[in-house]
Amino acid sequence: MSNSTASDMSGNFGGRLKSFRKKRGLTQEQMAEYMGVSSQAVSKWENNISYPDVSLLPILANLFSVTTDELLGGRYCPKSGTNRRNLPRRG
Repeated sequence: MSNSTASDMSGNFGGRLKSFRKKRGLTQEQMAEYMGVSSQAVSKWENNISYPDVSLLPILANLFSVTTDELLGGRYCPKSGTNRRNLPRRG
């Protein structure tokens, strides 16, 4: 997924979020209650109409037992603890 743009990332965020929620067996209402937001907000996030505040990303990641990199569509490298896509090229 190299050369992804911000719009590519945001276009997939809602689908990723919905997938994580369903894998966890949560309804939009349950997720909203956990996050302290309305179920309408969760629906907007999943439909890429709006996005959660950046301060909520660690809470979402914790809820789904993923890193914020994984939540945002990056590839986490457990050995280095970094996101491969964002590593500088050597050269």
